[in-house]
Amino acid sequence: MHFTRTASVLLTVVGLALSSPVDSTSVSLDKRADCDTHTCITYYSDSGCTRGLERGSYKPDCSGNCFRFDSFSSIQVAANVLTGADCVAYSDSNCQNAISDSGNQHGHYCMENLNGAKSMKCYYGC
Repeated sequence: MHFTRTASVLLTVVGLALSSPVDSTSVSLDKRADCDTHTCITYYSDSGCTRGLERGSYKPDCSGNCFRFDSFSSIQVAANVLTGADCVAYSDSNCQNAISDSGNQHGHYCMENLNGAKSMKCYYGC
């Protein structure tokens, strides 16, 4: 009896999932925000990419958008070994006054001592 009831509930859930439309925009944004795919930019409050002091993270792309944050002092660039990622940190909030460039990094690299940077541009897959 318990098995039959569980199977019935499972079939109902699967049916609802299959019948509900999926918003491709939200799926795309969710995928983009996922940093578990070996490509991720993480910014920190300290100058040495110390675990536990993360302020946030995002997955870069090739758009060259200016990412703004009130203040960060280091950036962990994590990219796969084939493609690599590149970040430029800026002292202003408009991505105009460059203070450091990671170069094309494969694997993990910490951009240290950014001393309160306010914006960055990071590229991946260009």
